[in-house]
Amino acid sequence: MNVPDERTQQVGQHHTAYSPATPMTIQRALEQLRQERETFDQRKQQDARWFQLRMTMGGLAILIIPAIIVICVLLLSNPHQDAAVKSLAASALLVDILGLAGAVWKVVLNPASLTQLSPVTISAPTELVPDNTENQS
Repeated sequence: MNVPDERTQQVGQHHTAYSPATPMTIQRALEQLRQERETFDQRKQQDARWFQLRMTMGGLAILIIPAIIVICVLLLSNPHQDAAVKSLAASALLVDILGLAGAVWKVVLNPASLTQLSPVTISAPTELVPDNTENQS
């Protein structure tokens, strides 16, 4: 029966040997973890800013679309307006509504534009990966 030494960790019935952790590998692993934390924090801040932008655009669209509709309908229904003004109001209604709806879809409602936060860390540092080629019993 194999007895584990300082460099071997007993996992269940198996003895898994690790490469020795030198101060350099520990420093490298700590630096990697620090960078991964900074990356995650940066992604978290960007996600919060995009959420705020989406909510602002959605709120403005809720206010702007009815205002454009009301103004254009008033211009279109006014019998004293010229035909040129009515055609401009109709085209503005069509173009503004379609453009605003497209922008809201692209930025706010499109599921592909939504980012999901995920861990950026790897499961184990590469220097401390178990070496399963040694004794397994």
